[in-house]
Amino acid sequence: MRLEGIDQLNLTVQRVADNLQKGCEVATLKQARLLKSRIESKINRGPTGNLKSAVIAKLVSKRGQNPVIAIAGIDRRKAPHAWLVEFGGHDIRYPSASKSYTGRKSQGAKALKTPWGFKAWVRPMRAHPYLRPAIIESADIIKREIIDACRASLNETLEKAI
Repeated sequence: MRLEGIDQLNLTVQRVADNLQKGCEVATLKQARLLKSRIESKINRGPTGNLKSAVIAKLVSKRGQNPVIAIAGIDRRKAPHAWLVEFGGHDIRYPSASKSYTGRKSQGAKALKTPWGFKAWVRPMRAHPYLRPAIIESADIIKREIIDACRASLNETLEKAI
């Protein structure tokens, strides 16, 4: 038994799937860039500005049949201290011969021995969350925008196919 038009149907279905994939990639990357800008707006500029300039948004390379994935986050090579800013920690200052260093002891610092055998004065560092608040604020909006854009892409593709 031979079905007429099955090759054309397969081609149309493949074209619909490809166009939907492209439409969802565009929508997902757009929302990742939006999240990137929200993350940047939450970051207080530090002395170097490395943390703010380390915020990235990009598409993850597609492997097999995986869905479209876009990420917004911090490039840890550029800002390895990002987690300290987000969650807090300790500010380690190594001793020096300068007189200015001795004043830190009176500011609530504690003397600790480092793994290298040196004494260091350690002061607690407050957390300045930037990533989690940006994600929490925009998660519902981003999800809704991606769904709407993918639906619109699917409808547009189906209209062209039919």
